[in-house]
Amino acid sequence: MQVKTFIDESLPKALYKAKQEHGNDIILLESQEFKDPGKFGDKVMVKITVSIQDGNDKVKSWQPPQVKRYEEQTEPKKRAQSKEEKKFDEVIQGILAKKPKELDQEKKILDELASLRKEIANLSVKTEAAGEPDFPNVFNDMYRQLKEKGIADDIAKAWIRRIYHLYENPDKVSSRDIRKSIKTEMRRIVKPYTFSKNGVHNRPKVVLLLGATGVGKTTTAMKLAAHPDMYAQKDVAIISTDPYGPSEALKSFGKISGVQVAEARGTDEIAKTIEKFQDKDVVIVDTPGRSPFESNHLKILEEYVKVVKPSEIFLVLSMSTDLDDLFLSCAMYMLLKPTGVAFTKFDETTKPGKLFSILDELKLPVVYFSEGKRVFIDIAPGRVDYIENKIFDQN
Repeated sequence: MQVKTFIDESLPKALYKAKQEHGNDIILLESQEFKDPGKFGDKVMVKITVSIQDGNDKVKSWQPPQVKRYEEQTEPKKRAQSKEEKKFDEVIQGILAKKPKELDQEKKILDELASLRKEIANLSVKTEAAGEPDFPNVFNDMYRQLKEKGIADDIAKAWIRRIYHLYENPDKVSSRDIRKSIKTEMRRIVKPYTFSKNGVHNRPKVVLLLGATGVGKTTTAMKLAAHPDMYAQKDVAIISTDPYGPSEALKSFGKISGVQVAEARGTDEIAKTIEKFQDKDVVIVDTPGRSPFESNHLKILEEYVKVVKPSEIFLVLSMSTDLDDLFLSCAMYMLLKPTGVAFTKFDETTKPGKLFSILDELKLPVVYFSEGKRVFIDIAPGRVDYIENKIFDQN
């Protein structure tokens, strides 16, 4: 057995480098972060140590498996399917089925995500040479509009096909009729989260927010506490776990709204802080923002879940994020069993329709949609009307 080390910017990249050189049967022994100002400047690097079985150097370079587009068309045409083809959702579900109880399992998941990052590049090639469906112009025009707004090709075709077969005389159908039917299709995917209007029996109800750096978790905490259809009618406290303490915006919001704001640095303090709020109806915990692909980040979040014992876990996703990266980060966060998803920053995307691809995979209710930072204004409950207006430019 040989032991070798590899260095790169992240754990997935270092693992990918090791597998390219020595094949898929390497064993990860150790990983650690370090800085070498003389060589890498201020950048934090990751060094991994792997074991290699004798003779393994002869193994062919590891290559990620080929992955098919993430969703098959509804009523697809019959065609031969090679053994190498796999649906994207099968790859995602394979990751989501795992529950990392130990660090070794987490590393394996990160390894799979490294593979998935390569494979997911193929998602951009989702259309077939046949082009648009052979339907009347009004249907094809609607199909093009859906695609221009970021709705995946397969989803758009499936909707148009189903709607086309609803009518006995499709040549006489208007665009308004099609839009009404599309809203019905949207409802199949967009399911709003239901906020209880009754009192909280087992106080407090603890809500944990998950999400990458910059997606708007802190703003989400404030909006949840302020919106009348969410928690504004409850006695709410917000706990910031930011290592630098609550932001000035959060402190100001607390003074204006009367919502109590506290800080807890790390899991050691958070249980004690929640204990102080036993008289509250709802306690919202804002977790630290880090990259979901950062080494050991999932392990840290698992500790938060164990300590906080949340009633609800809301995943916060930014619509300004590329669809490929949204899929990858969701695959990681779904391991923590979120109960709802909130979409932010609709004002920073021209492709709001990519939301349907995400929801079709996650099968989670929508907590809310938002755009902008105005806490009391830039937010809407997770109902389909909001996204319908975004797709059809009705603001």
